[in-house]
Amino acid sequence: MKREGRRVPNDLPLSGAPGRWRRARNPQMHSRDCSAGAHRTGTDRFGAIELLVSHRAAIISGVTEQAATKKILYIDMDNTLVDFKHGISLLSEEDADTYRDAYDDAPGIFGTMIPLDGAIEAFTTLSTVYDTYILSTAPWNNPTAWSDKLEWVQKYFGKDEGTPAWKRLILSHHKNLNHGDYIVDDRDKNGVKDFNGEHVHFGSDKFPDWPAVTSYLLDKAETSA
Repeated sequence: MKREGRRVPNDLPLSGAPGRWRRARNPQMHSRDCSAGAHRTGTDRFGAIELLVSHRAAIISGVTEQAATKKILYIDMDNTLVDFKHGISLLSEEDADTYRDAYDDAPGIFGTMIPLDGAIEAFTTLSTVYDTYILSTAPWNNPTAWSDKLEWVQKYFGKDEGTPAWKRLILSHHKNLNHGDYIVDDRDKNGVKDFNGEHVHFGSDKFPDWPAVTSYLLDKAETSA
């Protein structure tokens, strides 16, 4: 089945008019910024998108800060922010065999994973527009997973006050107990299907990757601002 994510335009947003786009007034600045974005992310695609959404988020953030409280957004870790398959590929042959039916119980596996493409940039951008938290579940039978997830967040987002995810990690088997407006998750397990807000199903046909998710949530924020 062909996946059809939300198309992300190549142009900058027109403030105050959701869905309409135009280029920056200074083409040289636009070109220079796009090049810098591509260097930061390692790929032209995600670099250009990072620049695009950061400009748009800055516009929306200025409006939402003048309005009421920001809407609450939760973002899952495994297979959403984090590349779980990468962790599996790094298991020793012995551990891969031992935990074949429950890879998430392998000691230390959560500390070896890398972020999915665009995940860190997306979280950072969305955190300027939403009251954003990481909401994940740690395996009950894997004690190291709880500390590994904290260390992963600190490694990729920073551990000091003022960093995007500082004291914003929640680990729970009952995600529905956390009230909010949106949750980005690749599954509807652990309470997601009973969440009181909207489930943005990461990896689905509608939301196949972070550019699609970010564009959708910025649209929502801009509309409600």
